[in-house]
Parts: sequence; C-alpha cells; structure tokens
Amino acid sequence: MLDSTHSNVDYLITLWGMLLDHMIEAMTTSFRADVRTRELNKNRWVQYEDEQNSNYFEEKKATMKMQRTKQ
Repeated sequence: MLDSTHSNVDYLITLWGMLLDHMIEAMTTSFRADVRTRELNKNRWVQYEDEQNSNYFEEKKATMKMQRTKQ
C-alpha cells in the first residue's frame, strides 16, 4: 500500500511539473508576442513622426522659397 501511495505521489508531482512547464511556456510565448507587438508599434510611431517632421520641414522650406521669390 505504501508503494502505491508513493507511486501516486510521484505521478502527481510529475503531472504538476508538466503543467507548470506548459504554463510557463505559454506565458513566455505570450510575453514575447507582446514585446514584438510593442516594438512594431514603436517603430511605426517613430517612422510616422519622422515622416511628419520631414513633411513639416519640406513645407516650411517651400514657404520660405515662395516668400523670397515674392520679395
């Protein structure tokens, strides 16, 4: 009887370990996906800001040229 109980406890510990490994793997995968998404969003935001700044300076340059030609 003692052997059977010991065997059952070992089995439960093994199952519990497998469950924990699975949960850790799932959480790690989810975390990595979140990090990737944040990096992509950050890169898109930086690219958008660069485009906006570039457009602003191009418009400013064109306005200054027009003002010079009018004078």
